[in-house]
Amino acid sequence: MGTKLNIAREVFGSNERMLTAALVQRRTPKKIPFLPAGGSGRYTTYLCVSVTNDKPQKGFITKVKQFDSSGGFVQRSRWTLAQIHRVDGISVAGHSAEFDLIFDECHDQWSASSSAEKDTFLQILYHTCQRYSSPVPSFVNCPPHCLTGTVLPATVGVGNSISDARRALDERGAMLGTVERNTQEMELSAHNFSRTAHKLAEMHRN
Repeated sequence: MGTKLNIAREVFGSNERMLTAALVQRRTPKKIPFLPAGGSGRYTTYLCVSVTNDKPQKGFITKVKQFDSSGGFVQRSRWTLAQIHRVDGISVAGHSAEFDLIFDECHDQWSASSSAEKDTFLQILYHTCQRYSSPVPSFVNCPPHCLTGTVLPATVGVGNSISDARRALDERGAMLGTVERNTQEMELSAHNFSRTAHKLAEMHRN
């Protein structure tokens, strides 16, 4: 989560919310005839989904690179969600880490670091497109669970949402435990009171 928080801070700042970032690499590397600005040598690539804070809100996919020589994050390419024609998940079975993004002027073929990271990226991208893109791009060959369920794009990635939900459940469990203990104590007190009253009644009869 530390890397994603750093990307959100260094690339997007306070005017935009980064919803997720997937570590990716090209399946068909591009030949670049010049040295890219902002760094040289080896680098790591992330695809980020973000939404602006200002209304009307707009969604974007941003390609971010981290060069080994500098360690910082640099924004490279950027597309609005409306520029996406199609998202191809390659495999409905959900075992592949590969996926394609087809834009107006390019067709990018990617591999995520794992099938799980790919699925998370596609699920958040799908729900973000449903909410912020017009027209909505088509999603094909995607695992069904990527196109169902509810994703709330309010935090960086899904870790915070999961932590919040777990914390809420823990708090609810603690509250229920307290109520249960209080109920048991009340039942015990009532039982003791009943026994005492019964003994007093017998004493008076005798």
